[in-house]
Order: sequence, then C-alpha cells, then structure tokens
Amino acid sequence: MSRVLGRSPRPRPLVYVYDDNHITIDGPTELSYTDNVPERFEAYGWSVDNIGEVANDTVAIEAALRRAMAVEDKPSTDRLRSHIGWPSPHLTDTNKAHGIPSAQRRSARQRDSRSAAQ
Repeated sequence: MSRVLGRSPRPRPLVYVYDDNHITIDGPTELSYTDNVPERFEAYGWSVDNIGEVANDTVAIEAALRRAMAVEDKPSTDRLRSHIGWPSPHLTDTNKAHGIPSAQRRSARQRDSRSAAQ
C-alpha cells in the first residue's frame, strides 16, 4: 500500500467521520470519557466540521465529506450527531440498541409502530 501511495502525485486527504451518538455499549459516553472530542481534534491540528444531526441526510453528508476532502493541508473530521436505535421509540438513544440483534430490532420497530398507530 505504501508503494501505491508513494507514487501518487498528491496524497489523498484523510477524512474521519466521528459519529457522536452519546452512547457506548455500557451507557452514556460520559461513563467512558468527558472531553470534547471536536476540541481535541482541533488541538491535534485537524480541520473540524460539526455537521449536526444529519445522519439520515445523504446530501448533507456528501457535502460535508466533499468540504473535508477539499482541505489539503491537514486531516479533517466531520462530527455527525446520530441517534442509535432510531426509529424505535424504546431503543432510540439507549445502549440497548447496541446489543440487540437486527432481527430483534426489526421486531421491536414493528411492535413500536403498531402501538404508536393505536
């Protein structure tokens, strides 16, 4: 891989997407760390773009990625806020969404949808 990169006339930009869903497998992210991740990356010298709650907006995500790729002098990170477990009202933004197999999540969504319709 390094030979391929070494032959490239210009290195490609490094872009990291940080999914800030506020949840770890054990609960809120505050259980694991308390620092401000975007500020930490800015301190490292990275370009940081807080793109907001656009996890389901592919047009906004593409635009953010293109902006990040245009930064040529340093690596970039896009901070994306998502809601794990969405659209289930009982799993959204909970650590329970991490441990439930997808078939069970689908069943929970269907059950949630039926109860919301009643």
